Amino acid sequence: MTSQIVFKGPPAWTQNEIPPQESSNIVVRALRGLGSLVGFAPPDEHDFVKRVIAVGGQKIQCCDAQNRVLVDGKPLNEPYLHWQDLTQQTQTSFGPVVVPPGTVWVMGDNRNNSKDSRFQGNGGANGAVPVSDIIGKARIIVLPPGRWGGVSDFNPQK
Repeated sequence: MTSQIVFKGPPAWTQNEIPPQESSNIVVRALRGLGSLVGFAPPDEHDFVKRVIAVGGQKIQCCDAQNRVLVDGKPLNEPYLHWQDLTQQTQTSFGPVVVPPGTVWVMGDNRNNSKDSRFQGNGGANGAVPVSDIIGKARIIVLPPGRWGGVSDFNPQK
């Protein structure tokens, strides 16, 4: 059920972003066009990569006494979490939030440095991502280079 997804930023996520300027350099425009053919997003798209943590109808909140996210009252097993600062392995409390039908709740693996469903659209149900905005699954981590590798379909709810 749970995996890293690529999705088009819904309006609640992109409403305050300034659209990038199109380059007047023909070589730059050609390279961007070529990049979009091989799977890189065009510069005018606001695509995101996050992990699906809960789906429509589930209740999510943070945290229990062991600093774990809860979905429908059950703690998640999240071995994929990446802590940039090993002294700050705590998560910001939120919720409870019932994920609206037809949406998913997404969170970054770099939990303390991720603007995800907890914060976008002022948080709560507004931060959920419509299923119709999902482009596909993420399969490879390329940034930052120190974390290059494949992406697993680990299900933290099991």
